[in-house]
Amino acid sequence: MRKIIFLINILFTSLCIAQHIIPQKQIGLEIQCFYQHPGSTLLSDIIKSMDEDSTFLSNPNTNPVIIGFLTVALSKYHEKSEGYQEMANELKFKRSLVLYCLELSGVKDTILNWPGHNSSINDLHWGGFFASGDTRYLERLVSELQYCDNKDSLNLFLTGNSAKWSLCSNAINYPEVKQYLEHASDAAPAALKSQLIDVLHSSSAELKNQMLEGIKQFKNTINDKDVDSLCAMKEYHTDGLALFFILIKDKKFFNEWAKPDTPKISSNNTYKRGEDVYPVIIFSTDGKDENGNADLTYDIKIIKPDGTLYSNFEQLEIWKKAPLDMLQLVKQKLDIHIENNDPFGVYKIHSVVHDNIKKIDVDFNLSFKVIE
Repeated sequence: MRKIIFLINILFTSLCIAQHIIPQKQIGLEIQCFYQHPGSTLLSDIIKSMDEDSTFLSNPNTNPVIIGFLTVALSKYHEKSEGYQEMANELKFKRSLVLYCLELSGVKDTILNWPGHNSSINDLHWGGFFASGDTRYLERLVSELQYCDNKDSLNLFLTGNSAKWSLCSNAINYPEVKQYLEHASDAAPAALKSQLIDVLHSSSAELKNQMLEGIKQFKNTINDKDVDSLCAMKEYHTDGLALFFILIKDKKFFNEWAKPDTPKISSNNTYKRGEDVYPVIIFSTDGKDENGNADLTYDIKIIKPDGTLYSNFEQLEIWKKAPLDMLQLVKQKLDIHIENNDPFGVYKIHSVVHDNIKKIDVDFNLSFKVIE
């Protein structure tokens, strides 16, 4: 009987080795330590193992880390993208996720230059660091510490303090992170230096409690309707569709986009008369017709401060009758020129993006203020 049990164990072990399945509890550790011993075979094993476990990623808060990790890791092995595409098409649970990350990986430094500020973007940068060990992702996280003491925006407060807490936690677990933060602290300006000292000399539990206390203070002192009332950027990424809707004022961005490297983009929520507001949509989708072409359109309505209609456009082209294999910029762009007689105050933008292949409609509500 003992020999039979031993033989069964050998067969089971051999099967696991042949399939390269990583145990569920170890997947997270393999992801976080990938930069220490990277390899295309290990990446394949991680993807297959995630797919074997139908419960993995059931927590939506895990998704940004995985998206950042897979996008950056897949970009390292871009020459094998066709093989990863074939693998993704055979997956049971993670097909859309891996295909989405493959599309993102086609653009250089997609994760590093991800627009906006929020805690999910911090997680994207952690995923990028775990995939590559590239300290530019740590640099981005350190730069968010400038928002730790923000009193006007709950989103920015959370952005800064989630970066602070995660840097502290990972500095404890990863010597490379701690070493980078020590060097950064030596050269940092005074405002960031004090935050970095906190990161290096506090416990992660202390910083997490400070963040929770700060959230309570926000709720006690600011009405929800007043928090982040001027929203110049929104994003959506679900089921193979990624959308970034951003208000900018720098027309040079469009020329920079035409260059090989992805440009950095900054949203703007305040304008003066005579300036221009450019609503920008950056997107990718796995929705394709029988010819492999994507089809996206959008409607946009601008409302003046007094509630009356400023302008309205329907069925503008985002992308039509062309294949799509990476992040792209909206084709039919708008230029909202603020006239000298336009009223001061808050203008609201309501837009609906239609992915006509996937039959998905996504609403965006943004706003900007015209000041004297």
